[in-house]
Amino acid sequence: PRIVEGIYGNNDKGGLGDLIQQLQPTEMNKVNISDSDMSILHQGFYQVAHGTSGLTTGRAFSNGALVSISGKTGTAESYVADGQQATNTNAVAYAPSDNPQIAVAVVFPHNTNLTNGVGPSIARDIINLYQKYHPMN
Repeated sequence: PRIVEGIYGNNDKGGLGDLIQQLQPTEMNKVNISDSDMSILHQGFYQVAHGTSGLTTGRAFSNGALVSISGKTGTAESYVADGQQATNTNAVAYAPSDNPQIAVAVVFPHNTNLTNGVGPSIARDIINLYQKYHPMN
C-alpha cells in the first residue's frame, strides 16, 4: 500500500500533467484481519456505491465511473470558535473494486449541503482521471 506514488503538476487544461517527483512508499503499519472479515468490509464498501437501498449514501461514487469504485461516506460534526456547529463531510474510495490499485480520501470542511454527494463525486472524478492516464482494467 502507498499513500502517494508521485507528485504531478497540471497541464494547461487543468488536467494531470507531468510527474514532478517519484516517491518510494514505506509501509508503516499493517492491520491483522481475517480474510472473511476483510471480505465483509469489501462488500460493505461496494454496497455504499452500488447498493439499491434508499439508505445508500455513495451512489455518486459509481454514477459516471469509468471503473468499479467502492467507498464510504461520513460526517464529523464540530464547533467553531463562535459556538456554531460545522459539519465536515468525508469520502474514501478505492478502485477497481475487485483489485484495488488506487485509494482516494476527500474531506469537505464546513459543508452546508449534506445531500449533494460532493465528496463521492470528487473522489470519482479523481479516480476517472487516474483511469484515463493509468488504465486499471
